[in-house]
Amino acid sequence: MFGHQFLLPVPDVDRTDFFLIFGANPVVSQGSAMTAPGMKSRLKALRARGGRLVVVDPRRTETAALADTHLFIRPGTDGLLVAAMLRRVLDRECPTDLAPLKAALAPFTAEAVARPTGVDAATINALADDFAAAEHAVAYGRMGVSVVEFGTTTTWLIEALNHATGNLDAIGGAMFGRPAVDLAGFARYSGQQGGFGPETEAGLPVFAGERPVSGLAGAIESGALRGFVTQAGNPVLSLPGGRRLDAAFKKLEYFVAFDPRINETTRHAHLILPPPRPLARDWYGLIFNALALRDVARYNPPVIEPDAHRPDCFELLTGVTLAALRHRGASALPARAAVATARRLGPRRMLDLLLRLGPHRLSLTKLAAAPRGLDLGARTAGRLRKPPAMCHPRLMADLDRLAASLAAEPPPLVLIGRRTLRSMNSWLNDSPRMVKGKNRCTARMHPTDATARGLTDGQTIAITGDGGRIEVPLEVSDEVMPGVVSVPHGWGHGRAGTRQPVASAHPGASYNDAI
Repeated sequence: MFGHQFLLPVPDVDRTDFFLIFGANPVVSQGSAMTAPGMKSRLKALRARGGRLVVVDPRRTETAALADTHLFIRPGTDGLLVAAMLRRVLDRECPTDLAPLKAALAPFTAEAVARPTGVDAATINALADDFAAAEHAVAYGRMGVSVVEFGTTTTWLIEALNHATGNLDAIGGAMFGRPAVDLAGFARYSGQQGGFGPETEAGLPVFAGERPVSGLAGAIESGALRGFVTQAGNPVLSLPGGRRLDAAFKKLEYFVAFDPRINETTRHAHLILPPPRPLARDWYGLIFNALALRDVARYNPPVIEPDAHRPDCFELLTGVTLAALRHRGASALPARAAVATARRLGPRRMLDLLLRLGPHRLSLTKLAAAPRGLDLGARTAGRLRKPPAMCHPRLMADLDRLAASLAAEPPPLVLIGRRTLRSMNSWLNDSPRMVKGKNRCTARMHPTDATARGLTDGQTIAITGDGGRIEVPLEVSDEVMPGVVSVPHGWGHGRAGTRQPVASAHPGASYNDAI
């Protein structure tokens, strides 16, 4: 859409007048696809300067609790709401490049989307008008809108809304950074740009060599995928169809894990390569720096002396990569040469080179001399080198499917996830400090739904789906809207072969085992 997959717009939270959030909880996450420490203070500052915060979410999250307006919405229907807002905006003023999109949005009137979303038409129209009228506004959506049936389409429509209102690549809107290490810029000069490739054996799309994780278990089961590598990951708990994936990992011919833990996934590995202790290695947050609200750069040297006899992460990764490439013959010679060169340079010399070639002409020496990091300034407008490709045929084609969902009957109950402040995916659950106190792995349900089913607070309930069944304690709460059940992600511990004693004593349940 913007010329490269690394060009990701970030909300200019500190300068916006209207922050519209769909399916995100940055007060807990501190920003997803956005590096923004102290988000709670930033949002309070937004309101203190007269700005407006609106959160659209089926749960009254920690972020929604701070908002001027919180709109409950049926899970998975955000795309319909954004389409209706965008239709109203384009009906009044339409940039030339969005004319095809305006025509395609004809079915998405506020009245048409009110029933499936649960948001009334007057509220939808008022929200669209207020957003368009704000001097600086930005719409932002994350996990709640991106990991649903219409995730890609919804994310696209959110950026189209920013573009249609003049808030894309603009101060106070969705902005692009000028990071000290500009990966998108380097890729542009080298001609490397993401694109759609041949579909998977299951007919799933492939972009920039990346495949949808929903097809992972099937690829292993069919024999199309026989070797696997994870790096600090736990897909058995974090991906849909957890039980099926758990069984599939047993069929791999070879599985290598770069991980300090034997968790629900790495217990299946044929080889586990533990990295150095976190405080014994240096760190430059390539992605986190690039996604920061301001252009920043920070290098952290090791805090304690590294173990001379333990290879660092870079040595492990490049060593395994070279070993794998040797089996690919002559076709892999260019890749082998590139990895071998990187291995000879080492991570610090590579970082120094990337900093010197970057837009700020820094060096590792300069960065190391600033232990608190360097603030390189606020993001600037006009970073895109060419107009965004907003009407991509693949995205436009999905609007027909989105329109067909207008007639669908809302299900009686929909399961959603949630973040909790003292967990980070699955790995913090093995920390005594993080799991102390009351059980946080509960199913939250609205009082009307609980009463209708004869359920009481604290009762153990069963949640069943295509993937199986899980049991969790019920927490009756009006934090969620009627028709919604919320279970946190990252739980489901205590399985044979793991070595996480604290997590095993507080297992909880993984909702991915039910879907």
